[in-house]
Amino acid sequence: MTENGTRLNNKRRERFCRGFVVDLNATQSYIDAGYSPKGASASASRLLTDAKVMARIGELQNKVEAKIEDDAVMLRKNLRAMASVTVDDIFDEGKNLRPMSELSLGARLLIQGFRFKDGELTEVKVESKLKAMELLGKHHAVSAWEETVHLSGGDDRVARIRRAQERAGKRAGVRREPIDVTPIQNEIQS
Repeated sequence: MTENGTRLNNKRRERFCRGFVVDLNATQSYIDAGYSPKGASASASRLLTDAKVMARIGELQNKVEAKIEDDAVMLRKNLRAMASVTVDDIFDEGKNLRPMSELSLGARLLIQGFRFKDGELTEVKVESKLKAMELLGKHHAVSAWEETVHLSGGDDRVARIRRAQERAGKRAGVRREPIDVTPIQNEIQS
């Protein structure tokens, strides 16, 4: 079991796990963790058979996947907010800039800056609302345009993670179900 359900007690093993989650290169992660380069490949392979190490790698992968999912949700939320802004959200009826405390999230995100002359506000620089709408439209769930955005390597990384989990389980003589990363994979691709 990992310490408090998180970090491993051995600092080098913890660094190995963190490095492995980033690049999936066991040998390089082993060396970067502070172990000797001599025989690193074989030693790293043995380390991947350790149940505590594999459990920690699984925890770290889940954290990375959750962070990716959270970032994607936040990005979509911000794009929707920006795409829904109207001029009335930024300026009042007298064509004066509304106080910042009254601006919506989307309006605050669209505003890039202000230009003043002699202490008077002369210009409000705003990001392109059309660009926010375009990015939101390219999102797979909206499918507003034929063009779709694909992240290269997404499938490859998931496949590599699954193969590494299977190899580690076979070496340890443990039948371990791989972590289901399909929802995250779908989120990355959409």
